Amino acid sequence: MAVRELGGEVLEIKALEAQVPWPCPLALRLIGNEAPYIILGSGVAPSIRHYCRSHVMLAPMISVLLGFIAYAFTSRWGLEVGIVGGILGAATGLLLGIALLAALPIMSYSSRGSMLETKFHAFASVLASVLAGGTSVGEAIRSLSLYANDLKEFAVEINYANELLALGVAPENIFNELSRLTPSLNLKLLFRSLSRGVSAGSDLSSITRQHLEEYSNYYFTLIDKVSNSIGVLLEIFMVVGLLAPITVSIIAMLFSIYPTAGLSATEITFLMTFFLVPLVSLITVILVDNQASKLKL
Repeated sequence: MAVRELGGEVLEIKALEAQVPWPCPLALRLIGNEAPYIILGSGVAPSIRHYCRSHVMLAPMISVLLGFIAYAFTSRWGLEVGIVGGILGAATGLLLGIALLAALPIMSYSSRGSMLETKFHAFASVLASVLAGGTSVGEAIRSLSLYANDLKEFAVEINYANELLALGVAPENIFNELSRLTPSLNLKLLFRSLSRGVSAGSDLSSITRQHLEEYSNYYFTLIDKVSNSIGVLLEIFMVVGLLAPITVSIIAMLFSIYPTAGLSATEITFLMTFFLVPLVSLITVILVDNQASKLKL
């Protein structure tokens, strides 16, 4: 599978794995065949090689850290046990580091996709206005760079499109490549439609405006869903807030009547008051903020 980096290089995925430092090839295989698009589309690095070289020490550092911790913990039972524990800890840390190396771009890809979804209307509006001017598809793609400040969230897609255009890639293939690169679902659908529209000779401005209208309808539906979700979360928080004092009182009374070795009513009250309730509050705030962020335009 041929992939293009933002630097304009055309590489085979296997050749790419041979050019990045170990253990990056293992992380690329964990991500899958779409690894180049996920890494570039996540925005974590300007190129795949740059990402691998800047994060190459992640897995060894975790391996050394866990190996040292495992050795320090197990050496109390003897040097041999400590060495075996250290080796197992280092091996576990290496596997964890490789998994983290693969997970970072995937999580960033998903997070960036959610962010782009909220800004889709801005990109589609600018693209529709540029296409409506009667310019060619190539000129329309180049014109997007003029709106860099307004579309800074889409810099990865705009730069990638211009790189492909400079390489002489056909417009329909550029849109097809962009649909694989971008993490935004609505952008994927738009780019696929534009790719088919270029091949069929359709009016690209009308296609873009149609997707913009569909997004507006989707956004109004999303408002209802998010509002309901936030309402449910706040109801759960209110129930926990009301039941927590009652639960603490009942548990404290039970432990006072039927003491348990190693666990006192005071400790239960402390854990519930200073750990459980703040934890529930923190989780609620995070979940509500996550839901509300979907509506930020």
